[in-house]
Amino acid sequence: MNKNYIFIKIKKSIYRLLINDINYLQHDGDYIIIHHNKGRNTILNRGINLNSLGNSFIKCHRSYIINTNKIREIEITKDGDTIFLENTTSIPMSNTYKKSIINNINYIYNENSISNSK
Repeated sequence: MNKNYIFIKIKKSIYRLLINDINYLQHDGDYIIIHHNKGRNTILNRGINLNSLGNSFIKCHRSYIINTNKIREIEITKDGDTIFLENTTSIPMSNTYKKSIINNINYIYNENSISNSK
């Protein structure tokens, strides 16, 4: 069954969080910080199952999983690649995950306007 929400435990309560409200997840040691439209929540890292979030979530860096529906821009430069989300947050994109991200988003480009910086 595919649901449009997950439940997260914060202190002694369990809260429902809409998946579409999640912007990105950030791994921070023993914790995962869930950044969403209403703020952020830190939970213990017990291994979030990406399948429970749906196929719009993808790893872009060893510490970040992003909601591809929230991408505003991907900047590819020789100094490093960055993903900008709708809320103006910038997330690093590592070379390890770059091909997977590009292959998993729908984009149209003009070959003459693309320079391969890497």
